[in-house]
Amino acid sequence: MSRRRLSAQDPTRTQSPDDQATARQDSAMLSASTTVIDRGSPGSLTGMVWAFDFCDGKSAPVTLADLDCPAEPNAFRWVHMDLSDPSARRWIDDLPAVEGDIADMLLDGDGHQHVRRAGETLAFAVHDFEREFGEGRPTRTGVLIFLLAPQLMVTAGRNPLLCPDVILRRIQAGAVPTGAPAALDLVFSALIEVSKTVARDLATIVRVAEDALIDFGTMPDPRVVADDRRRAATLHRQLLGLRSILLRLELDDHLPEAIRPIVNKTAQKIAALDGDAAEVHQNLQQVREEIDMQTARRTDQNLYVLSMMNVVLLPPTLVTSFFGMNTGGLAWVDDNVGTIWVTCVMILATVAAVAWLFRRGYFRNGR
Repeated sequence: MSRRRLSAQDPTRTQSPDDQATARQDSAMLSASTTVIDRGSPGSLTGMVWAFDFCDGKSAPVTLADLDCPAEPNAFRWVHMDLSDPSARRWIDDLPAVEGDIADMLLDGDGHQHVRRAGETLAFAVHDFEREFGEGRPTRTGVLIFLLAPQLMVTAGRNPLLCPDVILRRIQAGAVPTGAPAALDLVFSALIEVSKTVARDLATIVRVAEDALIDFGTMPDPRVVADDRRRAATLHRQLLGLRSILLRLELDDHLPEAIRPIVNKTAQKIAALDGDAAEVHQNLQQVREEIDMQTARRTDQNLYVLSMMNVVLLPPTLVTSFFGMNTGGLAWVDDNVGTIWVTCVMILATVAAVAWLFRRGYFRNGR
């Protein structure tokens, strides 16, 4: 029976061969779907996505039937939950370590990144990119919550996120976090891997766009550049919030000593990655400004050509309009060579207008 009433919340170019290979690798990482562990027979808890027990350097999948059974005394258990399922929220709420501020943050959070500590238990809420199905690049972010206790790690999210996918693949590849420090290091390293992949993808886009602008004068689609700039800003905000969380932990005198080296190491990596993300965002801003400048320059050139054409054609238009009036006493009406005289007047007027514009410097300034 849950201790609290739980509130339901809604989820929220030409490249080089090396660049193409990297893009394919990153796309596979970003769009890979999660391999779901066998959940066993249906029960009251249906929100478990995957779970493992780690003991003696080995990992063993945990089914729903075994989830309520305590792990071995020297084992470390990792459970990933789907918070869109009410049963998962009830299961997390009933954990002994989840109470007070930690319960409010994990289950009724406001979407901001923060951390809570109660004794040796740490609870985090961090931003992570949502998994896009197909070949789409990740653009939206969701909240990944995780609870770290001495013998338990619980991760959860309302939407499919990239970080749990990376964690699951590493576990299936042989990673065995046998304690809280190793588990926290695995979560942080997965977050860094996702952020690096997004930053590398954005850096490739910037390089291709700059090469196209400088070498070929080809402008990328401004809407695509705006979307990429938004992704870079999202990544920068995400890393900035994570840096703030790690700074709070570094200043916590009661942080478990086994956790502190992981926090210090991750803080340095996040700071360096945040600098790269900020640089990519600035470069995208410069690309957008260059696109605006070239668009304005082309518009000015087109307006200049139209203006010069109007000025050149204005004198002959005035002459033809004048001699086209059906009024008496019009010059050269009865002259056999009147048309030739009118043509000469138009040519002279045009030459005079062009000469005047040339002496004023309009043609030279418009090049």
